[in-house]
Amino acid sequence: MYKLVFLLLMLTNLTSFAQNNETFESMEQSFNDLSIDHFTYKVSYIEEKKTLYFEVKENGITINTYKLLKRDIHPKGIFLIENDNRYSIRILSLNNGHVFIKENFGTKYRHSNTTNFVDIGSWDKKHKTNLTKFLSDFEQFLNDKVSSETEEDDEIIIITNEKN
Repeated sequence: MYKLVFLLLMLTNLTSFAQNNETFESMEQSFNDLSIDHFTYKVSYIEEKKTLYFEVKENGITINTYKLLKRDIHPKGIFLIENDNRYSIRILSLNNGHVFIKENFGTKYRHSNTTNFVDIGSWDKKHKTNLTKFLSDFEQFLNDKVSSETEEDDEIIIITNEKN
């Protein structure tokens, strides 16, 4: 009897891990697809620590990294920011806490600080489709959704910095 219960628990755990892995792989691919010209974007996930690492490289040299615990990301705090016909991705922390780690790599020094939000990248309007695909995949990853379909009431929010 105990063997059967143990087997069912292990099977459930493995199924859950496989679903999470598929969701992450989709998100990872859509983030990598955002690479343009001499900028490369990469995301990795450490399952044991439940930590996401976003890395931005320019000409193969790391210029920014972001470390985010999955539990600290606000589930509805993922946006496209539009400014001067350019888009960037904004990720907000839960409860507006300074829990994300941002590192800037200068010519000689690495500067690290905590922040309550992360802004990644600067893309022109022709990349909007790829950006919305990444945001959709990212939300699915955060919500541990298996299906690639989003609910009807879920939509990507775009924030503009235009003055009225």
